[in-house]
Amino acid sequence: MLDKSGDKARAKETFEKSIVGWDQLSGDRDSWNSENFYMALSLDRLGRHEGAQKMLQSMRNFARSQMDRRYRRHRAQARYLLALVEKKEGNFVEAERLFKEAVQLEPNMLGPRLELRRDVIDPLSQQIQTDVR
Repeated sequence: MLDKSGDKARAKETFEKSIVGWDQLSGDRDSWNSENFYMALSLDRLGRHEGAQKMLQSMRNFARSQMDRRYRRHRAQARYLLALVEKKEGNFVEAERLFKEAVQLEPNMLGPRLELRRDVIDPLSQQIQTDVR
């Protein structure tokens, strides 16, 4: 929102703060999750597209490896994360399918429910074309 208001310096500062530690993520469940997904969006906004793509690919791979886990919650989280990545890549039909599966597995999981209701502030609905460098 800050970059849209014209305050590019403050927007850049905010995006920089949001990616602190992204390069130290270890690849486990605590690293590749829906909360850290937004680090990839910030990297992209900062013009660090290669880092963003690498992070998204790691998230995609991790989520796919978790789809058949023993715990239902882990399976739901994997579908939610993969849905976010698919949505970012413009694969909206696949993303919606995965959001629905996540909710079927964990009906009280808030993130995918809000996505399905279209009740989110959606940074992905707009084409990200302007970097805040």
